[in-house]
Amino acid sequence: MIFLYPGRLWFLLLLLIPLIIHLFDFRKTIKAYFPHIKILEALAEKTKREQTLKRWLLFAIRFLAFGFLILAFCMPVRKSEITETTSGDKLLIAIDNSLSMRSFNGTFTLLQQAKDLAKEAVANQSASTIISIIPTSTSVKPDYHLKNECTHFIDSITYRPSQILNYKTFLNTLIESKAKSIIIFSDFQKTDFPLQFFQYLDSMESMVYLMPIQRSSITNISIDSIYLGAPVIVKNTQGTLYIKLKNWNNDIEEGVKIDLYINNKSVGSAISNLPPNTQTTQEISFPVIDGSYITGKVSIVDDGYDFDNSMFFAINIPSVIQVYHLASDEIRSFISFIFKGDSLFKYNKINIDELPLTANHQSTLYILESLKNISPDIFNHLLTQVERGNALLIIPPKENANYLNSLIANLGISFSDVMDKQQLRIENIAYYSPFFKGMFTSTPRDFDFPLVFKHYRLPISKGTNLLSLTNNDPFLKQINHGKGQIYIFASPLQSEYTTLIQHQLFVPIILQIAFSSAQALDPYYYINQETGIPVPFTLPARGDILESTDEAIFLLDLVKNEKYIPFISKAKQPILFLKNIISRADIYYLYYKDNKLPLAFNYPRHESDPRYWSKSELDSLIKNSNNIVIGKYPVAFGPSNLIIHTKNCLYG
Repeated sequence: MIFLYPGRLWFLLLLLIPLIIHLFDFRKTIKAYFPHIKILEALAEKTKREQTLKRWLLFAIRFLAFGFLILAFCMPVRKSEITETTSGDKLLIAIDNSLSMRSFNGTFTLLQQAKDLAKEAVANQSASTIISIIPTSTSVKPDYHLKNECTHFIDSITYRPSQILNYKTFLNTLIESKAKSIIIFSDFQKTDFPLQFFQYLDSMESMVYLMPIQRSSITNISIDSIYLGAPVIVKNTQGTLYIKLKNWNNDIEEGVKIDLYINNKSVGSAISNLPPNTQTTQEISFPVIDGSYITGKVSIVDDGYDFDNSMFFAINIPSVIQVYHLASDEIRSFISFIFKGDSLFKYNKINIDELPLTANHQSTLYILESLKNISPDIFNHLLTQVERGNALLIIPPKENANYLNSLIANLGISFSDVMDKQQLRIENIAYYSPFFKGMFTSTPRDFDFPLVFKHYRLPISKGTNLLSLTNNDPFLKQINHGKGQIYIFASPLQSEYTTLIQHQLFVPIILQIAFSSAQALDPYYYINQETGIPVPFTLPARGDILESTDEAIFLLDLVKNEKYIPFISKAKQPILFLKNIISRADIYYLYYKDNKLPLAFNYPRHESDPRYWSKSELDSLIKNSNNIVIGKYPVAFGPSNLIIHTKNCLYG
């Protein structure tokens, strides 16, 4: 049972007045003396009991009558009757809770103003109208309530970053609501509400009322992204961080200060001048101290949106990368010159019988270069190490590469029987691949690509073709195997086969292959990203990780001192999914047994664009629409059906 007017229940307190009067008998009595007659005494006692009973019955009737009368004025209804109400009584109110609504218009944020207007719209509806309150970020089917219950739902709405195609999900929610009238309070940012959104609204059967809530003008500077100057940073050296800034304004922004904090300490800053509507990259150096990781933040000061004024990052520092180089004695290898003398690498050129066959939990790169033969047992051991997160580089011999085919058959790849002897260039580089992330600041133009004189043919479809020849034959393939990577060249790395070994690409490619064995995570993630995060820990094969066991894995929020239990896929390589778990940009810590790993999460940046639909633009978009109204919403004064009046929106 629900009351349409619960405030009237306070009138029940008035029933205390007759109760007090009844409990205190204010009538005066006079004592009179009569002859001692037992019959009269008995009659008097009987009359007294009857009078008392009559008085209580009369009081109960009056008390219940007034009580039920008050309850009737409160209009009680059954909950089941609400769900059976037709769509003509349904009103849906949607409140934009995207990050752009954090900006201020006067002393209040746009979201707070939207909430206040939503409460006013609810108050202007009839008591029997059922209303649903939803944020624009929801994908859940709307649930309808009476107007007196709506304030709680309005107050519970908090900021949520929107997805790039969030408007499609929002439209599906509006369609499933089956509401006769829909009110949308929003700043109508163009990135969240593209033109297609209004075209879909025009095709709906519901009446839609758009209530723009906007600032008079918005200028914004955002930190778009950050990246390291090298794939891996080394202890006790200088690291380099590149910060991409975007000026969304039509005027130049001079003297923008960028502050860099490492482990909560200021370690550097830079001043940048930003041309209008342009992206600029700024470089800041920082010291890499002892430790297994560093956490940091880049920040600027800007009067526009505040969610894109800072960016958190976390970087793991590998202690050392083992390199086991198994090469034929008949060749002169150029790879050893890359690793020797570098403190980050522990280079070992060994024979096959010297290869350690114990489980290796350290970051390791195995190189098989021009070997004429290798036993299946040793090769399977290397594949096991790759599954645990290490890397394997295979360079075929000059002759008889067929023996490798039986070893790599399970990978779905094989070398051709004979070499292709036509001279070709390495002209296709997979710039889009994460392998080349940070290697190129931009796509090279007029690049002097290396030559290949002879090469084995490799299948095109399997794995990622990092380097390809003019005829699209793969020259360097990358294959995911468990947690690790396998890299395969299509020819020996000798001068009579390719000029790659003298080319400027050679050293960074070999180093990048070695760095991939370090299992480095991204420096930051977005709090609403769909993709998972590879778990660097070795987890139980069963995949069930419970908080109550010693094998619990959880994410710790140091600010709120709260633990979050993430969802982990049961794939061969465990993947961590945190969508809708984290709502605030910050540094979090992933714990598993004795392992502690920092993860940085930031707000997505597609809402940094301050362009929004103005009232004149909205009027132009819906001028031919029969079901969309700008700046007015429905007000109901009937027992059930909506009667449309006007209520103007708020403009900054």
